[in-house]
Amino acid sequence: MKRLFVILLSTIFVQTVLGQYEVKFILNLPNDDNRQGEKFYLSLEQNNWKTGDTAYLFKKRDGQYSLSFKYDGKYFIQYKVNRGTDKSYESNAQGFGIQNRLLQVLSDTTVTIDVNGWSDLIEKKHTASKNIRVLDSMYIPSLKVKKQISVYLPPGYQKSQKRYPVIYMNDGDVLFDKAITDNGEAWEIDEVLDSLNKKKEAEFIVVGISAGANRFAEYSPYKTKQLNMPLGDSYLAYIINNLIPYINKNFRTKQGAENTSIGGSSMGGLISYYATIKYPDIFGSAAVFSPAYWNSSVDSLISDSKKQLNKLHSKIFFYGGTAEGIMELPKVLNDFNDILAQNKNIKTTVLISEGGRHEESYWTEPFKEFVLWLQKK
Repeated sequence: MKRLFVILLSTIFVQTVLGQYEVKFILNLPNDDNRQGEKFYLSLEQNNWKTGDTAYLFKKRDGQYSLSFKYDGKYFIQYKVNRGTDKSYESNAQGFGIQNRLLQVLSDTTVTIDVNGWSDLIEKKHTASKNIRVLDSMYIPSLKVKKQISVYLPPGYQKSQKRYPVIYMNDGDVLFDKAITDNGEAWEIDEVLDSLNKKKEAEFIVVGISAGANRFAEYSPYKTKQLNMPLGDSYLAYIINNLIPYINKNFRTKQGAENTSIGGSSMGGLISYYATIKYPDIFGSAAVFSPAYWNSSVDSLISDSKKQLNKLHSKIFFYGGTAEGIMELPKVLNDFNDILAQNKNIKTTVLISEGGRHEESYWTEPFKEFVLWLQKK
């Protein structure tokens, strides 16, 4: 009896320390969903929102789709169902994207997912401002990909000879137009800037750089357990050596680091922070929103921050929400802020949103705060 008690106690201890819990998802499809032979997958923050990931494939048994896996309980699980592509995520009944589903795992858990529709099965209304120009796709030999570049111009651009500061934004395909995003959500940067411009509060050119299949590698500056060949420096070399000169040649820009910002969210926020500390003479400021520090080497970022500290004269705006699925995020942001605060030439701010989630709609207002903050002396 004593031995049995010890074994039971040891099992409980191991599960508590490692946090290994069984998570089961049961999938309920729309009533009119009669597609035969189609496969359904779970996309999560933990697999970098990969679609068609066979590790998270729902299997049909006795007429019911289900998926089970072990989870360490360290983070919240953010997830959505997809049918194998970036354009076929679950949606509301009208075909528009839903917020990321959120689950905190504290024990063995079973969750039923009721899917109401699919984002690729309805034609959606385009929401991009008339002030957006979509350029011809640019091929990048070093990355072996094409990038779609979208440029937001201030409403008065055509009627003046003014020059404008520029913000280069990662994940350019989710900035302006809800109709082309995989979840029907967008930052709505164009609407924010149109509104601020009307009030004469802010005038910027914004250059959106599309992501793609290699997003994780392109936004990764370091090797990690998940990635052996990071492409972050190659991606930034393209921006510095090709894109910035092109934009400066073809649009009326204010040039120099003091007029050049870079920004993004999640992995896009991480590479923006890295760009600012690695290339301070190119990028004078950064919008670092909900950075995926859990997905990279925090130790390497801290080390590089300390090495570069005395060379920096940057402005860095940190944002994070308390319900993003990364429970340590607010603390990590404040830790980086404390490091940068040692150099009085660096200006920073940290905005923490209570209940803020890891989604485009939660980055709209912080972006507005960022552009207003940029203009402060």
